Amino acid sequence: MTKKKYLITNLVYGDTYTKLFCNNHIKSLIDDTNLAAITEKYDVEYKIFTDADTVKTLQTHPNMAKLSKVVKISSEIFGWPEGRVKKFDYRYGLLMNVFKKSVEFAIQQDAYLTAWVADLVVAKEFFPRVMSKMEVGHDAVFVLPLRCASEFVTPKLAEYHNALPDKELCALGFEALHPLWVACHWNNPQFTKLPFTMLWNTGGGLLARSFSTTPIVFKPKKEMLEGRGMIDGDVPGLFDNPYWALDWTDAPVVGVEPLICYYPPFANRPASAEWVRDWSTCLDPTQIPFIEKRLYYPDRETVKPSPQMLAESDAVVKKIMEGQAHGEAAS
Repeated sequence: MTKKKYLITNLVYGDTYTKLFCNNHIKSLIDDTNLAAITEKYDVEYKIFTDADTVKTLQTHPNMAKLSKVVKISSEIFGWPEGRVKKFDYRYGLLMNVFKKSVEFAIQQDAYLTAWVADLVVAKEFFPRVMSKMEVGHDAVFVLPLRCASEFVTPKLAEYHNALPDKELCALGFEALHPLWVACHWNNPQFTKLPFTMLWNTGGGLLARSFSTTPIVFKPKKEMLEGRGMIDGDVPGLFDNPYWALDWTDAPVVGVEPLICYYPPFANRPASAEWVRDWSTCLDPTQIPFIEKRLYYPDRETVKPSPQMLAESDAVVKKIMEGQAHGEAAS
């Protein structure tokens, strides 16, 4: 039987993200329940986009050696402009460029594609779960990774062998929720200034309504080469039959990000549906309806939102959506 090709790509450079990639990300992938569990069905290649300085670290890291025993590894080396440059400032431009190159490679190979970032960490059985959705005809799996702080989470992950079970990983994320997400709680008196996601906390978990989602694995299309190539922006609207991981446990992945990312993420004012509606005009129009989805961390049975909480989140979404409709009519 011919195996289906599956291409995984990542952008890795600089000391901080190289350490997150090698120590956290790869460690979760090489768990016996993850990549190794799908290689009988899939011909997996992991392609790393990196610079000349980082290659040296990657070539000598023991986790890279372990990954190479599970899947094929390749690399694409990019250069920097001459002179002193703030390399982190190039990150999002590089990510969009890497995404388009990843799509090109995947189309050439007729492969499924996962375009990672270096700070993502998956739970046990992540790959079998998401690939099972592709196998029944979906063209993408959509998930919103939970965001947590690397300064606390990385030492905790070091105590474990490879990947954590899904609910343990989620609980660890809750324990060190990234400030970007702390500020996203709807009843926060200092609400986020970047309301991609709005959160309600039951104590058992989180209910989220979000403009943003990530196609964590997908069938690439040529149309993806024509837009900006923002994987959580203009790309999700291009799919015809995505599977939504409304229960995060269907595609359990977290972002283990430095505290400085987006800091300070809050403003000195409470949440307002009217303000979020006005802010959302900067988004790709295909993202707006995504907030109608209810997302649960870790899953709806654990979160158990009250009828009042569901009604409040629905009312917020309705007000934002009605405002969008009125704005379109006026224009």
